[in-house]
Amino acid sequence: MNQAIRMRQNSRLRDIAESESLLLELVTTEPTVLQCFKIMESTCLSQGIFCQIDGKETTSKFQKFIDMYYIPFCKAAIRAMHTYGFVPWRLRKLPQGDDIPEVLPAGTFSWYTEIGPEEQDKSNRYKSNKRKHPRDDDSCLVVYRVNPSTGGLREEDVFIYTAFPPSLDITVNSNIHATVPSPLSYLLNDYKNLREAQIRRSHADSWNTTARVMSTFKPSLRVEDNPTQYLMDFVHEDYYEPPSMGQRIFPPIQAHNVWQREHIMRRQFVENPSNHHPEVFALPRDHDIVQQTMLEPCEDLTFLLDKYRRDVSALLGVPHEMIIGKDQGGHETVRKTIASGRIFSTNMHEICR
Repeated sequence: MNQAIRMRQNSRLRDIAESESLLLELVTTEPTVLQCFKIMESTCLSQGIFCQIDGKETTSKFQKFIDMYYIPFCKAAIRAMHTYGFVPWRLRKLPQGDDIPEVLPAGTFSWYTEIGPEEQDKSNRYKSNKRKHPRDDDSCLVVYRVNPSTGGLREEDVFIYTAFPPSLDITVNSNIHATVPSPLSYLLNDYKNLREAQIRRSHADSWNTTARVMSTFKPSLRVEDNPTQYLMDFVHEDYYEPPSMGQRIFPPIQAHNVWQREHIMRRQFVENPSNHHPEVFALPRDHDIVQQTMLEPCEDLTFLLDKYRRDVSALLGVPHEMIIGKDQGGHETVRKTIASGRIFSTNMHEICR
């Protein structure tokens, strides 16, 4: 029983590690997700950041400072809140002495969720091995934990802005794929299945479009025949142009073994004045050419891609029409576009707040 539990735990740890790699790949390289991020960034930050101090507009120099450091910070924060469910950031000191906020880059930390400090104090099994974070809210039931892995940062140096409420791992006793805590966890299986289906389709296309010579072997060897002489013996064959021409293009081949025969055939093709020099294969006796088997993938790539895009649209709050373009014509399409536009505006106002 203990061995089975350990095997399940190891399997879950491997799944979580794989899901973290898939998540970082998804949010940094996948075109559909990147397009949604760019739409959100351009909508929320198209007018820049307007600052006032004591009701007065700031100087152009200070506004330039804001545009240089705070707009990239806000763009990174939008991506982080949808990737992890929170924004991990720190204060970085510039050479001139100013402190600016900086979102921790992807891949420089690991994260997980656990029960809050107050709940830990109520549980004896957490008292011995869990410590309270100095910025913890004692009233939280579940909190995020961030472990920096580079730059000499400590957990106490990282600020966490929670965008989506954290939850404990609800897949502990489930058969679904274990993943890291993220608002995009649902997309990871769809993204993996889509990529693997595309790779299999590419392999099938590569097989189907590569010229191959496939043959069958039906020996006519008799008991009294010498096997060695049988394999080395070739019928003197003549090569002709198509039947409509009816003319011999090469003289008869006089060969005593397969190597000599193939050498003569290649030399005849090379010496023949032509722009086409095909590959020549010398088939032994009793071998016949057969039709190559064509591979047909089973997956419906159109369905998988459409499902994946709709899931991305639903989770990130960007209308599906903005990802794939508007459909053609019809009052129904116009009504859907207006309704989705209102929902999109509400989502963007929430992110701006």
